[in-house]
Amino acid sequence: MLPTDWSAVAARARAVLAANDGVAHLSTFVAVGLSPHQVAALFRCGVLIRPRIGWYADPALPFDAVRAIRKGGVLGGTSAAKSYALPIPEGAEIELQVSVLDNASRLRDSRNRTRHVAAGEEEGVRLHWQPRLEAVLGYRVAVVDALIQLALCVPFDWLVAAMDRALHVPRDGVALISGESWALLRPALPERLRHAWDLADGRSESPIETIVRLGLIRLGIAFDIQVWLLPYHRVDFLIGGWLIIEVDGKRYHVEDEQFEADRDRDALFAAWGFRVLRFSYRQVVEELDWVLDVISTVVSRGR
Repeated sequence: MLPTDWSAVAARARAVLAANDGVAHLSTFVAVGLSPHQVAALFRCGVLIRPRIGWYADPALPFDAVRAIRKGGVLGGTSAAKSYALPIPEGAEIELQVSVLDNASRLRDSRNRTRHVAAGEEEGVRLHWQPRLEAVLGYRVAVVDALIQLALCVPFDWLVAAMDRALHVPRDGVALISGESWALLRPALPERLRHAWDLADGRSESPIETIVRLGLIRLGIAFDIQVWLLPYHRVDFLIGGWLIIEVDGKRYHVEDEQFEADRDRDALFAAWGFRVLRFSYRQVVEELDWVLDVISTVVSRGR
């Protein structure tokens, strides 16, 4: 434990970490008046951890973030997207993706900071060497750079889903990406993927809503999204003023109470003269062609 008179030193170090998203270089601590000796003492006492020589972090920092710093970079690609709660396909989180500077050297094993490895040598780790549009604060690239790197490693529909989430404004907050950063994104994308930027819509609230929306666009079926029917009921999609499409997210609509509430809503919509089609996360992700075929068939038959 630290002596009592070190409590102010520890508090100052924690303030540095809080201002830098949980990780900072030794020079940042020195700039606020801490000596290298004091920082080293905080490390020995467990107030700080040292993923890499010269870099110190909060012990509560996510393990993947510690690995990325130890490697010689910060979280990038799918790993950065996950840290921002941007949607990624199942299984994508298994690979650690690290953003490094184009002149990065002295790369280390992400699980052993004393072991040097060549680029691409460590299994289960992917490096992103692209220049960054915005400065890194802490342990991950900015949202705009996460999206650029994500474009190189996920299917098109999932890229749009991540953009949708970045643009989405929750009821009690602000969007993950600013207007200025959003404007930088399109020209930085590979030309073949810039259409994803054009299709992004922050009103979508889950990746499967995005996937269904893009499928309907490809089919040429006109629709409205997030439509309020009377003051209290909002539906995911409304087609032709009569066909409601609802998609149930992976983590939602599974509790007994919510399951019953969804069925009550569907019955109410039917009483009002609407037709309701409801699809699960698994159906959209694994059987999208079937889902779209069902919707197309119902639409073609008319009200």
